[in-house]
Amino acid sequence: MNLKLPFGLKDGKLVEISEVERGLNCDCTCPCCGSKLIARKGEHKVAHFAHYQNPECEHGFETALHLAAKSILEQRREIRLPELRHDIGRFGQQKLTEVCFPKVTEVIVERRLGDIVPDLLLDFNGQQLLVEIAVTHFVDSEKLAKIKALGISTIEVDLSRFLKEPLDFQQLTVILIERVEQKTWVFNAKLGDLLRKKQEELEAAEKRERLEQEENTRRRREEWEKSQRKEMEEKDQREKFYQVYKKSIVVRRPKNLGSFNGEALHVDDCPLKMNAYHIGGGFYNYFANVNIDCRRCDHYRGMRDDMASIVCLHDYHVKKNKAE
Repeated sequence: MNLKLPFGLKDGKLVEISEVERGLNCDCTCPCCGSKLIARKGEHKVAHFAHYQNPECEHGFETALHLAAKSILEQRREIRLPELRHDIGRFGQQKLTEVCFPKVTEVIVERRLGDIVPDLLLDFNGQQLLVEIAVTHFVDSEKLAKIKALGISTIEVDLSRFLKEPLDFQQLTVILIERVEQKTWVFNAKLGDLLRKKQEELEAAEKRERLEQEENTRRRREEWEKSQRKEMEEKDQREKFYQVYKKSIVVRRPKNLGSFNGEALHVDDCPLKMNAYHIGGGFYNYFANVNIDCRRCDHYRGMRDDMASIVCLHDYHVKKNKAE
């Protein structure tokens, strides 16, 4: 594939097509093979460099990109690196590192390291990083194995979109220095340690969450048991209090006294004298019908002793009102 050369060398300096004159007046050479270049600046095609009276060299485009990247990095002395993410078992994909912006101390182009020749070798105060610039060829499994054998962290910058789009220094600067979208981690020498550290953090957080849940459950159970005990104590106290004000229920079968299924449930000595019947000698017994009178009375507090008695707080309310 013939890739349009975006950069050329002029007086030992890498230049882009917009910086030089048209044709041979550009006075440029190929960054890879050293052949003379011609600057083609037509109206209908993307402006680019081409070899003059020579076939296009195989690695001219990649070498030009590498030198351009070197020039940019040497000038800016910084590069934005993408975050590193990796799967960690049941925790799924996790972020191991944040996006960072380290300072570059040295940039080396195409220096052989063992069995590979990386596009760029960056140095960060003693820490090394390989940068592979991918246009048509990306890091394959064979090269990845060699990179891992070197033990040097590596990122890959995807510039394949520029097979069909023009490329200049400004675009390349933004991609290399500012953005992370075209960058991926091919290999990170600290991955093992980062994974162990992250897994320990996740397991510790998981344990804390579990302990918090257990503590919350224990606390809720204690609060519930406490409320139950309090409720039972209040119920016992209430029942003890009600014992003082119980009145026995008398079952009668009178006529025309609010009978229910042939029986009437009466409470004798009703303090409100709801009903009365003559017991002789001009004396009357005052009573209340439980179903008709008591259940509608404000002093009534329900039945007790298997319906053998009721609680009537009339006397209590009278004492309380007098005390107030």
